[in-house]
Amino acid sequence: MLYISYDQSAADDYREVSQGQEVNTYYIPGGCRALGPGRMNYFFKFAGPSYSIDTACSSGLAAIEADTAVAGSVNVLANPDNFAGLCNGHFLTEGHNACKTWDTAADGDCQTNKIRSVVIKRLEDAEADNDNILGVILGAGTNHSAEGVSITHPHAGHQAYLARQVLRQAGVDPLDVSYVELHGTGTQAGDFEEMQGIMDVYAPLTKRRTKDQPPHIGAIKANVGHGESVAGTTALIKVLLMLQKNAIPPHVGIKTEINPTFPKDFDKRNLHIPFEITTWLWVGRVDFLDRLIKSGIGFEELKQNAILLITAGSETTATLLAGAVYLPTSHPEVLKKLTAQVRTMFKDESEIALTSVNRFNYMLAVLNECLRCYPPLPLGAPRIVPRGGTNIAGYTIPGSLVGSVTQWVVYHDPTIFADPNRFELERFTQPGVGKYANDRLDALNPFLVGPRNCIG
Repeated sequence: MLYISYDQSAADDYREVSQGQEVNTYYIPGGCRALGPGRMNYFFKFAGPSYSIDTACSSGLAAIEADTAVAGSVNVLANPDNFAGLCNGHFLTEGHNACKTWDTAADGDCQTNKIRSVVIKRLEDAEADNDNILGVILGAGTNHSAEGVSITHPHAGHQAYLARQVLRQAGVDPLDVSYVELHGTGTQAGDFEEMQGIMDVYAPLTKRRTKDQPPHIGAIKANVGHGESVAGTTALIKVLLMLQKNAIPPHVGIKTEINPTFPKDFDKRNLHIPFEITTWLWVGRVDFLDRLIKSGIGFEELKQNAILLITAGSETTATLLAGAVYLPTSHPEVLKKLTAQVRTMFKDESEIALTSVNRFNYMLAVLNECLRCYPPLPLGAPRIVPRGGTNIAGYTIPGSLVGSVTQWVVYHDPTIFADPNRFELERFTQPGVGKYANDRLDALNPFLVGPRNCIG
């Protein structure tokens, strides 16, 4: 799938300039935005759908909402009419530098030519293909500043609401975020509203951050100007480079002093604007198991916790654990992802509860497939055949017999589960799709009642 994003002003410049010249064969294919993605598909021999997207400055980020895609953003400035209109509307800076983001003299943005592209794939597909994974998008969203007084005045409340919505979708605590990239166009009103919204979410006064938990903020437009439709993709690529370098670059937009309308309690909120290269000490969540070990918990304590876990669930839980250890360790890619999810989704052991673990779809898929491959109970629930007997699958069963169906037989029946002898998480991560679309997931009932009233 191929997405190319355009900005309205940029996409029409070439066509408008060409109108005053000789209109030749290439006027339509070169100026029609709908044909841009098709041209890329033709060149790279991509056979999937192609889309052109125009949502102004957010085009590049809007284009990444796909399962697998090359999301490209293009901004080419070729016509002076657009500059004249923006100047008359007081959108553009009068200086020679890029956007003076967060500066007291910020007077507008600086337009630039840019081309950016990123490859977006499902994480499972990227891992299976052994791709070089630069980052993982946990959540995405968009809204509109409905209560803003004009296009140059975004609404802090709406921006804060969207940030909280995306964080909830991703399962991330705002206080665990160590860097936020802002839009930062370099306007007095826009910068103020955005800064207020960011502070309310990531550095609130109601929930204080500790000194070792500082969020840093930055804005790439201070370095390279406003790429319009390419702005979002440029910011995304900047953060990916920061992850690679494990460093936060200095903010260069403040040339004189910080915007005086900004809140004065940066230090109180522990919110940092980096003015020199800063080592990014907190790239992800703390591994709480590592922290427990480093805090002095010994091997015997870990062993006792493991023993308690195994004996509490009696035979069935122990049998499940045997399969749940063997199968993931036999599939390193599964073990790696499962370990990362379990060890980084909790800040400490107190967060581990029945409700919280049931949000981990990948972990649940691993457990369900382990239960299917190695069901912990040898027999199903017993049933008494009615006195008159019955017929099951063409077989006559005499009355008053007690019978049951073994779970192993059910779970390894190819008419119920496709390719039943393979350990395949796709059955549960993508139910109803692809090779395993017809799997009878409702047939999976591995826990019933064990010899010690199995806790299930």
